[in-house]
Amino acid sequence: MRNERWNEIIGIVLFALGVIIFLSLISYAPEDLKIYSSLSNSPPHNFIRIFGAYLSGIMFFLFGCTSFVLPLFILPWAVTKIIGKPPANFILKAFSSLVLAFVISSLFFLTNSDETLKFRQGGIIGHLISVFLIRYFGKLGASIILVTFGLLSVTLATEFLISPYVFTLIDIAKRSSSSLRGLFNKSKILKINPAAKVKPTSLREKTSSKETPRENNKSWALSVNRPPEIRISTPAIKQSGAASKIASDRTRQETVSLKANDSQ
Repeated sequence: MRNERWNEIIGIVLFALGVIIFLSLISYAPEDLKIYSSLSNSPPHNFIRIFGAYLSGIMFFLFGCTSFVLPLFILPWAVTKIIGKPPANFILKAFSSLVLAFVISSLFFLTNSDETLKFRQGGIIGHLISVFLIRYFGKLGASIILVTFGLLSVTLATEFLISPYVFTLIDIAKRSSSSLRGLFNKSKILKINPAAKVKPTSLREKTSSKETPRENNKSWALSVNRPPEIRISTPAIKQSGAASKIASDRTRQETVSLKANDSQ
């Protein structure tokens, strides 16, 4: 029971600290401090007044814009403490968050070309780390080192697995490259003979195409010398019903007369 109570107390204190840091950072104004301005604001325009003005001034001087990383990690930890599910390896996660803040401030200082913007975004810590790495490893080597430490600190601080996303990106790259390759091959085929039209060839055309020129000449000569065939079509004579009856009566009379002659 005591441990749960202590966790709630620590969680509430951390939550309040995170909110104070966040409000002081978003309302930061250099004119609140006498260091940056001879005519400082009185009272300070910061939401947390004098304490917030000095706290935000110190954090921006050390980390620059990376100072917002600190409340973003403090507030979730405070919530987990209050609900009774504190994160495992708290010290390791806190150290990883601090390393992540160093890495982000150094990357801000490394990627910007404007000196004033560099210091505003990266702070004095980003300046010192980036200058040291550039001196011994160069700009490219410093970028590789900072990205590596940033990924490691994100993995340790948030238990965020990077490998599934890396494999997904590799799979997407493979699919896009195969589709682009297919489109390139199709366009290449069309460029070779764009006006060609494929006609379906019958079996008779295939056999005639296989004949030699000599056979083709013979068949042409035979077709020329062959006499034309004349076909006479005789129209069919249709007899009416009366004419057919008369013809049948005549045949009967002839048969009767023949029988009479035979009997005589």
